[in-house]
Amino acid sequence: MLLNCTNKGCYANDEHKLDLNEDKVICDHCGKEINVPVTTKKMLKTLNQVRKKAKTGIQITCKMCDHTDKPILVRQPKTTIATCRKCGSKLEMHQSFINAMVEMGSDYLKPEEGDNLVVKPKAKVPPPAEVAAEPPPVTTPARKRKK
Repeated sequence: MLLNCTNKGCYANDEHKLDLNEDKVICDHCGKEINVPVTTKKMLKTLNQVRKKAKTGIQITCKMCDHTDKPILVRQPKTTIATCRKCGSKLEMHQSFINAMVEMGSDYLKPEEGDNLVVKPKAKVPPPAEVAAEPPPVTTPARKRKK
């Protein structure tokens, strides 16, 4: 649906999109809100002319804290390791996958506010308690066929 931007200096005539979070129509050119009636907003929603959420990229679940987020890549002398943003523990990932993330972009190398940058060694998980198992059944060897 073509709409005219109502902001001074823009007046772009384009298919502007509805922001579902704020319930506002945003101009694609100037980025400001466009004044439209409620029925127009409903029509844009029906036509699926809405702003899409930005993709966050690769997300990994930490086995230590069960937090799912994109990892922090920490460069070490010989390799690069992936760590959890919440607890800082090392994530188990194949090195070629980490190298691909380094090539994709450097935003994985930039820590964000609230990230735990202390790399903790991998915690040892205690072995499960052994249950008294029954002895394996006795089997007889297979007979050889006569030729």
